[in-house]
Amino acid sequence: MPRALRLTPLQYSTLAARFDSPALVASAARARARAGRGGHSALVDSTVELLNVMPEVAWAHKFNTGALRSPDGERMIRFAFKGCADILGQMRTGHLLACECKTGKDAPTDDQIAFLKAVHRAGGCALWIRSATSAVGIVRLWAQKELLGRMTPAGEDPQWMPRGTA
Repeated sequence: MPRALRLTPLQYSTLAARFDSPALVASAARARARAGRGGHSALVDSTVELLNVMPEVAWAHKFNTGALRSPDGERMIRFAFKGCADILGQMRTGHLLACECKTGKDAPTDDQIAFLKAVHRAGGCALWIRSATSAVGIVRLWAQKELLGRMTPAGEDPQWMPRGTA
């Protein structure tokens, strides 16, 4: 059972102003507390938690990515594929959701950018973030544009694309 959260009235009102459901407010509070510990893993965990309570998202799951050498040192073991996003999921519309999480001054690799562009070109929701709460806004914006039929044309770079990578 989740631990009870103790928020000051100011903290609660700040979160409530950004998120319209009590579940999102509680998840955002936990995400902020976890993010205070720092690190890539905390960011990914917080983002997955927030995405899974969003009404626009059917499911989201953390994928272990990267590679390591086997215990005998003879072979490399790769998790997922090169460029795979940290979080994969599905929107309620059936579209793919791919989220790359970065901390500090890190930026997506060329393979990660290529994967996110491929998801975008196929009509999916592709993003890279530095905070869990920013994922909520980007996913909501994507869902609104999808409902209104105003997605970015496939030939254009999406708004989440960092400058200088197009």
